[in-house]
Amino acid sequence: MPKSIASSLKRPLSQAVSLRSFSWALSFTWLLGSAFYFFETILEILPANIVQEMLHTFKLSSAETGILDSAYFVTYALLQIPGGLLLSHLGPKRVLTAASLTCAIGLLLFATAHNFTVAIFARFIMGLGGSFGLMGAVFLACRCLPTRYLGFFVGLTIMLGLSGGLVQTPLHDLIIAFNWRNTVLILAALSAGIALLMAFFIQDNAITKENLHSLSWRHLYEDIKKVAKNRAIWPVAIYGGLMYLPTGTLSSLWGIEYLKTYYPSVDMRFLTTINAAFFLGWIIGSPLSGFISDFIHQRKPLLTLSSAGVLVCMLAVTYVDNLSLGVMGLLFLLMGVFSSGSGLTFAMAAELYPRQHQGPAIGLVNMLAILPSILCAPIFGYILDNVAHAPGTPIGAYTREGFTHAMILEYGIIVIALLMALWWIKETLPESSSI
Repeated sequence: MPKSIASSLKRPLSQAVSLRSFSWALSFTWLLGSAFYFFETILEILPANIVQEMLHTFKLSSAETGILDSAYFVTYALLQIPGGLLLSHLGPKRVLTAASLTCAIGLLLFATAHNFTVAIFARFIMGLGGSFGLMGAVFLACRCLPTRYLGFFVGLTIMLGLSGGLVQTPLHDLIIAFNWRNTVLILAALSAGIALLMAFFIQDNAITKENLHSLSWRHLYEDIKKVAKNRAIWPVAIYGGLMYLPTGTLSSLWGIEYLKTYYPSVDMRFLTTINAAFFLGWIIGSPLSGFISDFIHQRKPLLTLSSAGVLVCMLAVTYVDNLSLGVMGLLFLLMGVFSSGSGLTFAMAAELYPRQHQGPAIGLVNMLAILPSILCAPIFGYILDNVAHAPGTPIGAYTREGFTHAMILEYGIIVIALLMALWWIKETLPESSSI
């Protein structure tokens, strides 16, 4: 290794705060964190690409398939708030290396599972490691990159991570070529490889070590109490969770299966591409909604537009007949763009609190963003089981009618989010502030 790179890697990450200290070595450290976030997004969309395989391998109902998918997000949600404390206490090297190895173990267990119980346990383990994807990448961005451009780099980090949702077609090709178990084993090897790179390249920074004794679980508990007492945070957090539901249940799990009922003769590769357009919409819409809301200096109008836009697109996808593949792809893209407006809830959470309480506030919003998907994915599957399956119908033989009934759950949730944006959520940007 060249001496210049080696010396840069040994330098504390806390020194990476200006353009002078920016180096390819430090940017590579940040890219490792973003790569793990990218990989974690693939873990989220994995079930959507192997629904039929899970149904037949583990002899599942649709409701049980929803439970299996949700198992990942249970541990993911529970670790959102304490995860940041672990990064500060132990440093990114230990935590992110362990997180990536945990994902590898979960994937290995999932690939070798032969019953529903072991498969659920494997998804729990994957969620345990994957919970550090977003927060770890942002943590490294804050310490490896110039602070003057931190807003841009954090946005870029999120875009890079969410790009994992665009690999659905290559993932489908891998499953066809190697079968689903071997594909999951390949993912386990990739996760272990990321862990090795993290163990070698990531260096814990001096600030983390200096603050080790100033942080405690008691302090975290006190911060959470102060955050929870602010009534304005709850509508914001609940709205974010309701608006993430179409992403969590449709694009991440049932989207491809629905498209198969709409286009029964179309090749699966095209359908996975359409489903991936949902994530492309998130990638486009996340920075766009932030820019527009900053420009008009208001958050609420964007929240209202987002929920209304998602509702209209979902109704069109469900009830309009004879949509071309191009139009369907555009609608999935627009659903992602409008859904991404819920990302403003993180900025709103930060604006409701002083700096010392912003971390727990953002963690609370991120945790509640996952909970509705955890609860509704099994319900969605239960509706499919009881509508799509006549006596003697094979497992996994869904109908468009069945999805039409199941999607009513989604419409109701988005209507509630729209009403919240109109009447319950308060604007967080002060009127006196300038753009």
